[in-house]
Amino acid sequence: MGWDYFGERALLLNERRTATCVAEEACTVLSLEKAVFEDIVGNFMWELENRIMFQDVSVEMSDIYIKAVVGAGAYGQVRLVFHKSNPKQQYALKTISKALALESEQVKMVQNEREINEQCNHPCIMHFVRAFQDTDNVYFLLEFLGGGDLFTAMRKIGALTHRQSQFYGGSIVLALEYLHARKIMHRDLKPENVVLDFKGNAKLVDFGCCKQCVTTSTVVGTPEYFAPDMATLARSTGGLSESLCTS
Repeated sequence: MGWDYFGERALLLNERRTATCVAEEACTVLSLEKAVFEDIVGNFMWELENRIMFQDVSVEMSDIYIKAVVGAGAYGQVRLVFHKSNPKQQYALKTISKALALESEQVKMVQNEREINEQCNHPCIMHFVRAFQDTDNVYFLLEFLGGGDLFTAMRKIGALTHRQSQFYGGSIVLALEYLHARKIMHRDLKPENVVLDFKGNAKLVDFGCCKQCVTTSTVVGTPEYFAPDMATLARSTGGLSESLCTS
């Protein structure tokens, strides 16, 4: 993938790399010395270390216990959970009812959300750990972001300052650039789908409406956040009265 990278674990942890990387086409590969790498990464070092921690997680459904319900959606709840052997390891467990997904014909959306989550690895996107399932539900184990969503934060803060707008806007642009480089369209961008961590960093979440392609002609998303031309198209096709995350 163009502008992707590898080898950061060796630089951060001084461990020998076991992976082999093969280029499928002609490319240019750049290398960095450790001192230069650390200077460039700077204050984002903690984010890389946090991502490596999630990569090293080996957890089963039986290893976690539920602490509290932190959110609810159309198909289930989001719970705060902890690892039984290490209470400091906390995650968000998103529960999706299989029966409701079947009833509303959203099975493909759930499958798509998992596939997109599994391939995304970026500081401005919520980190996906793994998925579970039982007879009744599908579960997504995710990075827990305890700062609430941007919509709620904006209501509490009021009018954002210029620097605040730049920070949140820049974080969202970086996340979208990463997705677009992988031909992934989010298609439901709104403040409710931007969540803050404990340090106030903004991360993009909820990939149920995503589509991996170059172009699309479907009307998908949340009507209140449509561009005017998309809203007009949705009204002309009757899309505003339908479930808009089915295509």
